[in-house]
Amino acid sequence: RRVHGLENAENLQMITHIPALVFMYRFAQQHLVPRMSVNDLLTKQLEGSILGLDDPHKSIGLTLFKKFCVAWEELRSRFVTYQQCGGELVAAEKIPSVMEGLRSVVPVFAVVTMPDLKPTEEDSCAIIRMLKLRLLEQQNNLIMKSEILMQQDSASRIFENVVDPFPVIDLADLLAVDG
Repeated sequence: RRVHGLENAENLQMITHIPALVFMYRFAQQHLVPRMSVNDLLTKQLEGSILGLDDPHKSIGLTLFKKFCVAWEELRSRFVTYQQCGGELVAAEKIPSVMEGLRSVVPVFAVVTMPDLKPTEEDSCAIIRMLKLRLLEQQNNLIMKSEILMQQDSASRIFENVVDPFPVIDLADLLAVDG
């Protein structure tokens, strides 16, 4: 039982990587998608596309890209598959690495929502899949469990009318990109 609790705590620590994923997603949606054709989105590498931008966007993009790669590799080593019970699923897709040796291998389509798709629809965006299937699900499950425990605790009932319930995190709100 203690090991399961420790594993949950370690998994929950992974939510600290949400900002790196969200900032990379938003940056790519704002600065790369409008400049690229669908063919470019499908064939070009993310780092090379960022290098093609003018400063200050290039330097900001490279900083975000480095943070994204570090976060992604840590998430990949922790979770292995996108699905929470992926080890038990025959068709579970393993989380791909963003590095081959010292070289990054991130196609642009892996970090953006392809044109004509909403961020919540199934697409090839690895960031959305990681957020939706792992990080937000874990965070929101914790919030729901906390609310249940608070409702069961008679001492916390005195706060029912004072404190709103914890909000669950919505993927669409998190990834909203201001035009």
